[in-house]
Amino acid sequence: MLVYNMQPMKRGIYIGMCGAVCAALAAGGAIPLAPLSASSAEAADTLYAAPAGGFDSAEHKTEIEILTDAYETARSVALVSDFKAAANQIRADALEAKIPEQQRRSDAAMRELYKMQQGRYGIIEMLLSSQTIDGFVDQAKYIESVSRENLETINELLDAKDRLEQAREKLEASRAESDAVMNMASMALDSAQAARAARQSAGQAGEGALSDDANWYQTEEEFVAEWAPRIDAYLAGSALDGQGAAFAQASWRYCVDPRWSPAIANTESSKGAYCIRPYNAWGWGAADSDPYGLASEWRSWEEAIDAHVRGLSEGYGYTISKAAAEKYCSSPDSWYEKTSSEMKSI
Repeated sequence: MLVYNMQPMKRGIYIGMCGAVCAALAAGGAIPLAPLSASSAEAADTLYAAPAGGFDSAEHKTEIEILTDAYETARSVALVSDFKAAANQIRADALEAKIPEQQRRSDAAMRELYKMQQGRYGIIEMLLSSQTIDGFVDQAKYIESVSRENLETINELLDAKDRLEQAREKLEASRAESDAVMNMASMALDSAQAARAARQSAGQAGEGALSDDANWYQTEEEFVAEWAPRIDAYLAGSALDGQGAAFAQASWRYCVDPRWSPAIANTESSKGAYCIRPYNAWGWGAADSDPYGLASEWRSWEEAIDAHVRGLSEGYGYTISKAAAEKYCSSPDSWYEKTSSEMKSI
């Protein structure tokens, strides 16, 4: 079983399996940000500011993001491969369905040519019996036309069989490609799930860390289907009403306790009711030296939620803990008690 902190060599071997599909992802290493104290303006600038190239730049991806990208990319390619296999199957079936009729016509053409060959003296007599040169030419053209049509009919069968064989070869190749990519997608999913579960176990070992019972062996769809309704119920009637799926998806993406970011939003802004800057429900970046000036702002809840959950993952760990509370605010004890209590209610 792979663990969260995979050795660079193992990571390289794994990503190498994805080949060209994951080349863009393999180009950069996993460089998680070091946890920084939010009580320092300089630290806040470093932690909360987007890096050059944006948060999606390859050099800024975490191990779990690389594994998740590998799985999602392989799954997308597998769907394309499945479509190609299905298209080649349809083509092969259509060609094969035409073979019996073409075989019948070819057999008839062969019989006609045989008869003509056997009756070649009768044909000569027919030509010589022509009363005029024009009649002789017309008879010759007719015989040539019949022979040519029969030969074309026979050749059509041979061509159809060649096309069918080529279609079958393409079908087998596309099936093999689909199977190979599906296998890579399955391996990527297994690796990502194991890495998430290992991160969860390690993250819940710190002082004051909470157990969330999140099942990281679920698919993203299953995970979101379980957690989005629970978070929606917690946020009902607030400014963040209906954002359960956004929180669940971001938690899945960055492997963070799905209750953590919603609970911090309650502690810092009464679930988005009193934001220090647009869509900043978490006091994110609001260092004591200049809270408003240093606080982050976003253009939508979805963008803000994704950025906050990613920031928690990179700077504070998997879930709430006493150490994380000390980094997050200047009154860690009360902050921890309030936030952890809210998390338990989700």
